[in-house]
Amino acid sequence: MPAGDGSRGAELTSWAIVSYAASLLSFPSNVKTRNAVQTRDRIRKAATEEFSLRGIDAARLERVAKRAGVTTALIYYYFKSKDGLFQAVIEHAYETLRAAQQDLTLAELGPVEGIERLVRSTYHAFLDIPEIIPLARSENMQGARPLKRSQLIRRLFNPLPSRIDDLLARGCQNGIFRRDIDPIELYVSIVSLCSYHISNQHSLSVVLNTDLMGKARRARREQHIVDFVLGYLIAPRTPDQQPQNLQLRKRPRPDSMRVTPSVKRASPT
Repeated sequence: MPAGDGSRGAELTSWAIVSYAASLLSFPSNVKTRNAVQTRDRIRKAATEEFSLRGIDAARLERVAKRAGVTTALIYYYFKSKDGLFQAVIEHAYETLRAAQQDLTLAELGPVEGIERLVRSTYHAFLDIPEIIPLARSENMQGARPLKRSQLIRRLFNPLPSRIDDLLARGCQNGIFRRDIDPIELYVSIVSLCSYHISNQHSLSVVLNTDLMGKARRARREQHIVDFVLGYLIAPRTPDQQPQNLQLRKRPRPDSMRVTPSVKRASPT
C-alpha cells in the first residue's frame, strides 16, 4: 500500500461520516432507512461486478463509486474499507447460493430424491450466480480471510454436512446407497461437477467444438451430473434387484464425440 493510504482512508471515513450524517438530518427516518438500504445495495452490486472482473487486489473503489453513482467517501462510510466491501459482497453471494440450494427441504424427501434435489439446485445456483466463481477464486487467493472473519458464512454452511449425512444414512438403511460415502467429499464433488464447466466454458467450448452454455448442452450436463452422482452412490445390485425408479438413463454417445480411427486394423487371417 502506498505511503499515506491508511491515513487518507481514515480521513475519508471521518469526513464521510460527518458529512453524510449531516445531510440526513433533513429527511424523515423512514426515508433515511430506505435510502440507506438502497444505496448499500447499489454499491454492493457495483462492487460485485468490479471484484468479479478484476479480483480484490486490482479492484478500485473509484470505479465502484462511479458505477454506483456515489462518492468514494460514501463507500468508506458504509463499508469502512475495500476489505469490508469485499466481505459484504462475498457474504451476499454465498447467502444467495445457500438459499438456492434448498437443502432445508431435504429431510422431507427420500434419499434419492434428496440427492437429486441438492445436485439440481446447486447446478442451477451456479448458472444463476456465475459471479460466485471468480469471487471465490479471489477469496481463495486471499487465503479465505474474508470467510474466516465472517460469522454469517459459517452459520450458512454449518448445517449442510449433517443434512447430506442424514440423506446418506437413510439411503444406507434402505439398502439403496453404499456405506462408505463421506458427506464432505460428496459435496466437494457436486460443487466441482456443477461449476467447472462454467469457469472454463470458453476454452472448453473451443477445444471440444461445442457451446457448453447452449440450452440443450446445459440440460444434458445437468442430467449427466445427476446420473453421475447417483451412479456413484447407489449400492451395486444385480439387474433383477435394481428398482425401476433407480435405473440410470442410458444415452447414445453424440456423433460429435465419437472417435473415428484413422488407421484400420488388419483383419485376422
